[in-house]
Amino acid sequence: MKIFIVVMILVLVAAASWLLFFRISERAVPNDRVEVKIHDQTIVAEIAETAEQKEKGLAGRTVLGANEGMLFPFSEKGSYGFWMKGMKIPIDIVWISGTTVVGFEENAPPPPDISADDSKLPIYLPPSPIDNVLELQAGSVRTLGLRKGDTVTFIEGER
Repeated sequence: MKIFIVVMILVLVAAASWLLFFRISERAVPNDRVEVKIHDQTIVAEIAETAEQKEKGLAGRTVLGANEGMLFPFSEKGSYGFWMKGMKIPIDIVWISGTTVVGFEENAPPPPDISADDSKLPIYLPPSPIDNVLELQAGSVRTLGLRKGDTVTFIEGER
């Protein structure tokens, strides 16, 4: 009888551990994404880390969810220009210095002709040096009530 009780306790502990692990891993942010918290809103953003990822950005996408985006981190502050080459949807561009919003470009439209000459595409520049850029669904700046000076929190998945 004692062996039966010990075995049952071990089975219950193993089952509880498995359920706990499953729930934690189910909520975890994938390695190529980061949670970006602004006010009480959480955006899950893909991270564009490499030069190739930064050049492509969201080009070619036809949909971007309300709580989705792309984060472009830079190793040092600078005036990084962004364009809409290959874009099919309008976006909001949020300029971030450290953890502070320093400006944004609302409803940046895709080029009318996707094969337009690159030299004719507008370049969007931050109002001051930044080290992070967050691209969001058009209208997000207004929906989130973003203002210059707002604090942004980044919560990365395990790497």
